[in-house]
Amino acid sequence: MPAHRQKTLPEAWPDAAAKRQKTSFAPVKMQLRPPQPSPQADPALPPLPKRRIALRPANGPAKLVIKNIRPPQPENQRIYLDQSFDRLRRMMLAVLAAEGIEDSLQEAYKGAEALSRANRSADIQHMLEASFDSYFKVSVSPEIHRLARIVVPSTLLQEVNRLWDQWLKQLSTIRGILQFHDQNYCWSTPNVPTIWVLGTTFFRDQVITTNELQPHIIQSAIELLKAHRDGDRSDSLILKATLSIFNILGIYSEKLYDPLRIATSKYHTQLAQTAFSELLVEDYLKFIDDRLQQEEERCVFLSFDKATRNAFVKIIQDTMIRQKALLILEEGFQDLMERKKHDSLHLLYTLLQRTEQVKLLQDHWSHYILSQSKGVRLVTNPELDNEMIDSLLAFKKELDTVISTSFSNTVDFVHTLRRDFENFINKRQNKPAEMAAKYLDGILRRGNKAGDDFVVEQKMDHVIEVFKFIQGKDVFEAFYKRDLAKRLLLNKSASDDLEKSMFSRLREECGSQFTQNLETMFKDVKTSADMMEQFRNSKHRETSTNINVRILTHSSWPEYKEVKFRFPETLSRDLEIFKQHYKEKSPNKNLEFRHALDYCVVTANLPRGTKELHVSLFQGAVLLLFNNVEDGNVLTYEDIQGATSLADQELIRTMQSLSCGKFRILTKSPKGKEVKPDDTFQLNESFTDKQFRIKINQIQLKETKEENEAAHKEVEQNRTYEMQSAVVRVMKARQRASHHDLVLEVISIMKARGALNVKELKKVIEKLIDDEYIEREEDGTYKYLA
Repeated sequence: MPAHRQKTLPEAWPDAAAKRQKTSFAPVKMQLRPPQPSPQADPALPPLPKRRIALRPANGPAKLVIKNIRPPQPENQRIYLDQSFDRLRRMMLAVLAAEGIEDSLQEAYKGAEALSRANRSADIQHMLEASFDSYFKVSVSPEIHRLARIVVPSTLLQEVNRLWDQWLKQLSTIRGILQFHDQNYCWSTPNVPTIWVLGTTFFRDQVITTNELQPHIIQSAIELLKAHRDGDRSDSLILKATLSIFNILGIYSEKLYDPLRIATSKYHTQLAQTAFSELLVEDYLKFIDDRLQQEEERCVFLSFDKATRNAFVKIIQDTMIRQKALLILEEGFQDLMERKKHDSLHLLYTLLQRTEQVKLLQDHWSHYILSQSKGVRLVTNPELDNEMIDSLLAFKKELDTVISTSFSNTVDFVHTLRRDFENFINKRQNKPAEMAAKYLDGILRRGNKAGDDFVVEQKMDHVIEVFKFIQGKDVFEAFYKRDLAKRLLLNKSASDDLEKSMFSRLREECGSQFTQNLETMFKDVKTSADMMEQFRNSKHRETSTNINVRILTHSSWPEYKEVKFRFPETLSRDLEIFKQHYKEKSPNKNLEFRHALDYCVVTANLPRGTKELHVSLFQGAVLLLFNNVEDGNVLTYEDIQGATSLADQELIRTMQSLSCGKFRILTKSPKGKEVKPDDTFQLNESFTDKQFRIKINQIQLKETKEENEAAHKEVEQNRTYEMQSAVVRVMKARQRASHHDLVLEVISIMKARGALNVKELKKVIEKLIDDEYIEREEDGTYKYLA
């Protein structure tokens, strides 16, 4: 018999505790007599002591305390108790045998109460234990033998539940009869179990945990749980009732938890293997999510405790996610990225969060960004240079979308994107910067044909996002400045507002020092317009052409080489008139003319109609030569070169644009796309076109290979000058510095201009030592020389 007792009543008897507090009192007869006169004092007797009368407040409660009241005892008490005990024993046996009860339950209750009051509760308890023991040995034991031979899991558990329900009914009847005994003896006597505890303990030990039946019950529960997971819900209530028995008996954790957990692990290990081999990664992720949701709902329905629910969910996570994580990522991540399966990627991220394996996803995220087929290819393949920025913008946009929609804007993924994007975009340090500048030139020239600048503004924002990762910002500045110069000088900007908007973005990103030259360029254009307005209103306005000169600050604009060129007489005279005007306004300044970007508008009175030709200065000068050529006559290549003094490279491009392009104002003999020194040219008298204003393809405005190389060489030279200046500034401020400290500080100063080549910096330091700006001391420290 168990040596413990239960402190609280089960839910089935909620009113038992209340009833236990009630106390029974026997009726008390009281007789009141009329007051008698006081007897005369006997002088022979000593005087009675005076009694003190305790006064109580008039408003206080009146109390009557009655002690040791007992019900009247029958004369044949022993006989009555013996008869009550026998009656009670017969009734217990009848209840257990499920036979008809002849005696009154009320009489049995009163007899049990009388026995308890007569201190015979121990006899009742022994009788009850003996009755239970006999019942289970005689009546229940054969049932156990029968149940152990049942092979159908649902049938076995159904029979076990039937035995349990029957036993609960029997136990409920017995507890009702022995309620007084249970409350007043079992609950208050140490080491005596309550009737509920006694009854459930017998069922636990004699039925559920028997060696003969327990393994079958556990295996049946495992089979029904497996069937439930496989979609067969027909026996779910039987399984739920069985689990309830184990919980009520307090043996679930000891007897059933581990077998269910082990079976769950085996089930999902096999399930994961089968599902992963049969399903695509996308479908497998959805399959896992469904299984997790179903398992949580199953645990709630079957009333599993929190520990079991957590264990089962963890098993699914371990077997289907943790153990397959690498395979999932290796076989499916890139495919999900390329097919833009953002929902599946978010599910993958969520599932790996459950198993704390997001770092694996982050590693594959990084590998995808840096893969040769993705980011690196966009930058390192020269064949893709023209599409580089468009491809980078699209790639960056897609990665940003994945982070926001699939990875919940997690900081680690954002940092990985920034680190890896900067890594691969600088595999070719100078080229992305160059192409970014050219891309901006394109959109600032074209603008938005629909008239809404918002789209262009968005594109500029996206370019700045990519520009942040580019280390060669000085390269970007050089090419952006060249393209800006052409847009400003040739009036090619789609919108002044867009130009200013882009300028503001660059200043915000790189600082005012970076955009100082650009700002000067805008001011020069404005100042030149004001000066030309003054020139036209001055005494020098008598010019044969509508000349327009731009006065530029030499140090802020790109370096344009001086082209040897002989001006037509008319243009040369007008240019001298402007020089005289400028000299009068600014006597202390000198003008140096650069004609590489000059252009003009020529009115051509052709045989088939007058046209307005928008051409470069060199093209215009060549066309003017044909004013002095009679109809049908030609000019040779040498004639044209002698009249213009243009070098071969410049003249060949000019003649190609006029005789081999879309608008062939001149014809060439012999025909062909190449211009040679022995070619001859004449006016194309049959030229015609619907348009009045015609823009000749300005080949000379396209950036040549030499110009490109010159731009890069200029950047390298400027970078060297900036490094020299930075070293001198640092040494002048510190007077002495170690090589390590000097390098770090110079890198910090120049980081806004782009990544610094440490080897080049060492050469700069050596050059400054040779020039005696600094010296190297014996310990390797550098010293500044005033």
